[in-house]
Amino acid sequence: MSIRTKRFLALLILAALIRGVMLRVVIQYPDRTIRRDSEGYIQVAVNLLGGHGISLRTEPPYVPSALRTPVFPMFIALCYKFFGNSYLIISIAQVVISLITVGLTYLLGLKLLSENEAWLGALLFALSSAPAVYSVFILSETLFTLLLILVLLAMVLYRERKHICWLVAAGIIAGLAILCRPVAAYFPVLAVGLIWLADPGKLRKSLTGIFAFLLVCTLVVGPWVWRNMHQLGIPVISTISSYNLLFYNAVSLKADQEGISQAHARSDLQTQVNAELAKRDGLENETIQTRLFDKWGWQIILAHPLRYAVIHLENDLNNFLPDVTDFLELMGITQGAKGTLSVLNQQGIVAAIGHYFEGRIWLIGLTLPWIVLLGVIYLAGIVGVLILLRRKDWFGLSLLMLPVLYYMLLPGAPSNPRFRVPVMPYLCLLGGIGCIELAGWLQKKRAQMIKANPV
Repeated sequence: MSIRTKRFLALLILAALIRGVMLRVVIQYPDRTIRRDSEGYIQVAVNLLGGHGISLRTEPPYVPSALRTPVFPMFIALCYKFFGNSYLIISIAQVVISLITVGLTYLLGLKLLSENEAWLGALLFALSSAPAVYSVFILSETLFTLLLILVLLAMVLYRERKHICWLVAAGIIAGLAILCRPVAAYFPVLAVGLIWLADPGKLRKSLTGIFAFLLVCTLVVGPWVWRNMHQLGIPVISTISSYNLLFYNAVSLKADQEGISQAHARSDLQTQVNAELAKRDGLENETIQTRLFDKWGWQIILAHPLRYAVIHLENDLNNFLPDVTDFLELMGITQGAKGTLSVLNQQGIVAAIGHYFEGRIWLIGLTLPWIVLLGVIYLAGIVGVLILLRRKDWFGLSLLMLPVLYYMLLPGAPSNPRFRVPVMPYLCLLGGIGCIELAGWLQKKRAQMIKANPV
């Protein structure tokens, strides 16, 4: 058995052990797999199996909805159809997907980095808490993480083999990723830059590849957008973005301007919105709601665009926080305190910790090893970026950094550690580079000290 195979098996075993701890809890308490968005995904899946289309209604009439994109509900529906209606089945399927992602992280690293850097980066990912915890929650992160890494791996294979079929595959998977999580809607624009870097200097071939990628991606997403235009009258990928625009991003600015909490600002705005929707007979009309959310959201933001940009970036820092609360809630040690995100955005992390833990801050100690590990990933990741810059590896740097910048800077006010899950493979691979470099530097310093002070 080769050393590479042994390392691969070690990664899977370690990752499986950590995810097995989460799965054991879920076996006893399946309801803990349910998070804020889970019930919507499940309801769409149930309606799909019942032949009612993509709807959030629990009874007739099953009005079409575009709040949830179709890929993740279809995944749930397939799990239900073949294995029965069980939360546990979905969690098991997602754990398998998460383990596959660990293997693909190692493979991606081998394509871009040295073997030691690739293995250490994949090890950091296998041991990280967020991918493990979210592998059992009924949320789209785990499936989306797999789709995103497949897109990037296909681009690496195109760079190696110069065959357009890999860009066609990347386009198909990118389309599915967009239909899994609409936050990926603009990522194909960044992918164009990766295609260019994959074969620089060959303008005609690069343009052909870019056209093929974008065309295939559009053909995958297009029917869904047409469906929304036909049934709802709005050509959107999802209406959730309009809701977030108004009730999170615009609210964050409104709260800042008025000197009140985001929870208070959101409540006030919801009252105004409901009154306006009632006038328009739109309290249960997704189309009217979406148009109103967009209009009011942009009006609030564009009134103070520069201040909003600052608040947006400040809120993005929440994506980098440790995901201790998710683990503790899964274990049943804590319950999510309402308004914590609002306190975090308004008053900072210290106030948010006090609000969430209600004085029991010592509970953070239970997750201290994972907090330390995350800190190592961040520190070593910064070093990894500097090393890739020194190597002038523009393709590798872009492929690992663009997803991180895109998915960590885009959300704004809704930002929380959940948004970090899809980019953990790339943060960890960068961390793998940095760890190897730091280890080499420490070893060199130690050798110099021994030489300078022989026994």
